Amino acid sequence: LQGSGVGVDFFGEATTLPAGPATIALRAGVPLLPTAVYFRPGREGVRGVVQPPIEPVRTGRLRDDVGRLTQQLAHAFEDLIRPAPEQWHLMQPNWASDVEALRLFRAGRRGRRRSSDDVVQIQATVDRGGRGSWPSPPEPT
Repeated sequence: LQGSGVGVDFFGEATTLPAGPATIALRAGVPLLPTAVYFRPGREGVRGVVQPPIEPVRTGRLRDDVGRLTQQLAHAFEDLIRPAPEQWHLMQPNWASDVEALRLFRAGRRGRRRSSDDVVQIQATVDRGGRGSWPSPPEPT
């Protein structure tokens, strides 16, 4: 979490994810289990979802395999986030566009009052599609 990591495509934009999970999986020969926990509004409790394992197959150089496995994990996270993006939170900017949205937000706070349109635009950028625009998480089968 030092600003470095493996370059991946995440929701159509370049970013980095930590290399640790893929590196450990490849070195130990254990699969990665993409997992999410969803709060169930209006009901008591939460629901956990575990996707099928991502197998740590070695195909060449460790660095290349870590990149491939991390990209697979990024795609799995997209599938887990899409049903309820409002339940996914980061405590720091993740994409280049997040940095720009944060800069605009801070500039608005210092220089002028933001209009509701500015806030909506910033929120849509951060949420990747706006709050509440996706269906609830699927029920287990």
